[in-house]
Amino acid sequence: MAFCISDIPSLFDGWARIRHAIRVYHKEISENQCNDVVTNVASNEDKVIALLRQDGKMTAKVLAASLGLTQRQVQRILANLKERNKIIRHGASKNGYWEVTD
Repeated sequence: MAFCISDIPSLFDGWARIRHAIRVYHKEISENQCNDVVTNVASNEDKVIALLRQDGKMTAKVLAASLGLTQRQVQRILANLKERNKIIRHGASKNGYWEVTD
């Protein structure tokens, strides 16, 4: 395949359009993922609160298994809820329970 010198500007224009399309697509994907993450975090917090209302003695391990999350994710959610005073821990870590304040 041979190219003429007159073809070079059109080749560069094509690459510029491709790069621009990729940037626009990447930006749209990033914005959608951010919205999905915020929604998932809020719904996971709501699910944890609902489970703790049913049984305040549930551990992070049991909550994680029930929700399909990692134990660390549940620990972060619990810490966040505790910091915002939505839940209170009563008693020791082994034999205590969670109280939902809302």
